[in-house]
Amino acid sequence: MDAWRLRRVWASPVGRWLPVFLWAAAIFYFSSRPDPLTFVGRPSAERDALERAAHVVEYAGLAFWLYRALAREEQSPRRYLWAGVLSVAYAFSDEFHQMWVPGREASLADVALDALGAAAALTLARLWRR
Repeated sequence: MDAWRLRRVWASPVGRWLPVFLWAAAIFYFSSRPDPLTFVGRPSAERDALERAAHVVEYAGLAFWLYRALAREEQSPRRYLWAGVLSVAYAFSDEFHQMWVPGREASLADVALDALGAAAALTLARLWRR
């Protein structure tokens, strides 16, 4: 596939929205696991820091992919707002989902970390576009 054709696919609705759905599916998969950090070992300060960082990175990625997907539909600065709102809405739905997963619990602190990650990614995107 030549570069021109690849660019067209990447700019198509499927090319814009597929990464969003794949990223959201990855978040859902890890949220469905009773202990997604089993490779870290026993609870510790390092594990807690890794869990917090994972929340920030997961939702920074989701916000970035949403921002990119919304670029065609919403050319105004409102796409930052929409990407942020959709990311935080998904964070709330993810925490609700975790209430039903054995060994997991819902936490508003996790939603706050998710919102922080989304805000950081969208702030970087805004600075990059200037």
